[in-house]
Amino acid sequence: MIYSRRIAVVLALLCVAQIVGIGMLVRDNFTQKDMIRRQDDEIRHLKDRLRILEVIEDLHTNLTPQQESSLAAHVDQCSRSYGFDPLLVLAMIQVESSFGPRAISPKGAYGLMQVRPSTARAEVTKLGWEWAGDHNLFDPAINVRVGIEYLSKLVAKFGSVEKALIAYNHGETAVRGWLTDGLSLPQAYLRRVQSEYRRLQSRYDPTSCPSFIGPPTP
Repeated sequence: MIYSRRIAVVLALLCVAQIVGIGMLVRDNFTQKDMIRRQDDEIRHLKDRLRILEVIEDLHTNLTPQQESSLAAHVDQCSRSYGFDPLLVLAMIQVESSFGPRAISPKGAYGLMQVRPSTARAEVTKLGWEWAGDHNLFDPAINVRVGIEYLSKLVAKFGSVEKALIAYNHGETAVRGWLTDGLSLPQAYLRRVQSEYRRLQSRYDPTSCPSFIGPPTP
């Protein structure tokens, strides 16, 4: 009887050990799968960034290789954060400034995405950054982040990427006035961005839908 109890205890301990072992194997399996998933995500992000860098290099921006690499990283990160296709952002930069980081428009818009200082100050404050002056907009990281942030808000306000792009170029107040008066919105800037965007799509991402140019409308 004593031996039977001892055997039963040993068997119970063996069962517990097996259960613990199986649990550890399952945990390790989940850990490995999670690690593989994260590695796959990193590889995909690296491929996306390399594609963006390839586009920038092919556009002959006259930026240094270091500047092009840095710009690709900013466009990739900011586009993903706000749900925009990076190719749309690159199309906007090409139309706005031809990739001139120190470009200034006749209307006083600065940098790659031609952001106006008045708009930038408001956006930078909301982002919790320090505004050190209009020359901040010559920094590609700040310019791209503020430009995409502003475009995202315009999409939310006007309900479509197309209207947001027109407001980005002509001003929010002007577009609201035209819509209130029932007037047609000017199309020239929108068509230029769309044309450049679709050209980039056809060359670098032919599998994507040509009508999709931003995040889903609200």
